[in-house]
Amino acid sequence: MSVEPYPLLWPSFRPRTPKHKRFRSRFGAGGRGTGLGWARDHTLAELSRLGAANVVINSDLRTRQDGLPYTSQREPEDVGVCVFFVLEGQHPHVLCCDQYDRIADNLLAIGKYVEALRGQLRWGVADTLSAFAGFRALPEVTPWFRVLGVQPDATAAEINASFRQLARSAHPDAGGTVDRMAELNAARDAGIKARG
Repeated sequence: MSVEPYPLLWPSFRPRTPKHKRFRSRFGAGGRGTGLGWARDHTLAELSRLGAANVVINSDLRTRQDGLPYTSQREPEDVGVCVFFVLEGQHPHVLCCDQYDRIADNLLAIGKYVEALRGQLRWGVADTLSAFAGFRALPEVTPWFRVLGVQPDATAAEINASFRQLARSAHPDAGGTVDRMAELNAARDAGIKARG
């Protein structure tokens, strides 16, 4: 599984929450902060207790070299978070959340979900792999910017220019394939939406 911390790579099987339906969480009630560092640490601890390996927190926050987000950056337009991980050395899984209006709250929601699920697993009704069967990550997906050969922060003009250049040889009329052209179209659309 080759998923990077930035930019957000949302799985196609998980519907997005429209921006106008996102809301402020109530995690901060009771005196506990929901800072990004606390949310990250809580989520990583719960995944560790679950036995998850190769954990990648994926969002639109820029990251340091160690894959952790810089703490002094503005909230990005897309506040969704995905956490990719492997259970018992087998298939990759992904948990995603975007219903709250802050990345820290969406990340904490994932940690709270894992915490609650671990409680259910202790009751002996299911094992870890069957409990996470519905969250199996799709096969590796190449991020839109790699498909187009541009940087993740490319401008709309750069995205369109690269698309046009690659489409010249990828189009079925020019000896390319329908699948390759569809991949380019999807990458361009995702890139333009990311600039949105």
